[in-house]
Amino acid sequence: MPGLNYNYNYNYNYAAGGGGGRQLRERFNTDYYTRLGVLYSPAPPVPPNFLVPNWTVPAGAPTQYRLFEPNWDADLRAYMFLDKFKTAIDADAGAGSNWITEYQNYITGPVATGGAGLTPPHLMTQTNMDLQIRRMLDLSLEREPRFCEVIDQDDGDGAINYLLGMLHIDPARHPRTRLMVGVGRRIGEFVVMNLKGTYMSPRPSQLAPALTPMFDPPVTPAFPAGHALQSYLISYLVAYSLPNLPGHVRPATPVYPNPTGGAATLATGLLFDLAGRISENRIVAGIHYPEDIEAGLAVSVRCFNDIRSLIPAEWTALSQGVQAEFPQYV
Repeated sequence: MPGLNYNYNYNYNYAAGGGGGRQLRERFNTDYYTRLGVLYSPAPPVPPNFLVPNWTVPAGAPTQYRLFEPNWDADLRAYMFLDKFKTAIDADAGAGSNWITEYQNYITGPVATGGAGLTPPHLMTQTNMDLQIRRMLDLSLEREPRFCEVIDQDDGDGAINYLLGMLHIDPARHPRTRLMVGVGRRIGEFVVMNLKGTYMSPRPSQLAPALTPMFDPPVTPAFPAGHALQSYLISYLVAYSLPNLPGHVRPATPVYPNPTGGAATLATGLLFDLAGRISENRIVAGIHYPEDIEAGLAVSVRCFNDIRSLIPAEWTALSQGVQAEFPQYV
């Protein structure tokens, strides 16, 4: 008699907090059960034309079997939109330039010429840096009342879960809205990490040792702030998809800042208040300068406008998906 075959089929699919997966238990000796069903059944292991109602096979598809579920993991499927976005911003860059240079010019360029007029922390004057640190120390008084939410929002998954919960977005009931959140997260992550690596601004506690952060700072440069860019970008994507969302003001084309000095041209409403809260909590924690947050907000506006103008088909599809799930706000 052969020795017992311990077939440890460990399926360690531990879902990230913001992902679309789920935690599964490991399964033991499952191959033996499967072999019995296959060997002693007259039917083939995979029935031909294994389609279920409402599933269709695209024209020219080489398979007769059903395809994978269309609403697969939103955070990972968002990379397909990121690929289209990157291709579009590369193509849109002027001759002899690239998208990173153009975004840099937008962030630090003069307001009079359409730039955001912001200064990376490592290039600030001593006076301006002093103002940044003092603002952080003032906000550090909020650490105790905000402790739980600051800790919960520390990593990317925590911030996404916070947004999903506060906005009552259920991935099971709102898969297309969850996809839009994933698109905002991935595009924001891609843009901000490239800009961080270009500016290389140190974290506040590296320049002001007396300022103690609530937890170890991320091992990434400070400017711009990723939480701010992603949360504001997600807010813009959702708010502009739902034209009748109560209490929100949406300029036709949001601008940061307003180069004419007139009325504000940023969108407002509870979605953006929520993004502001998440962003400000990074200052409270001692992780970001206020200028990092402003830069994240500015880039979120640029990213949102680029998504709408450079990949309009993808933007339309995303918006229509969200509208189908929240028809009361359309």
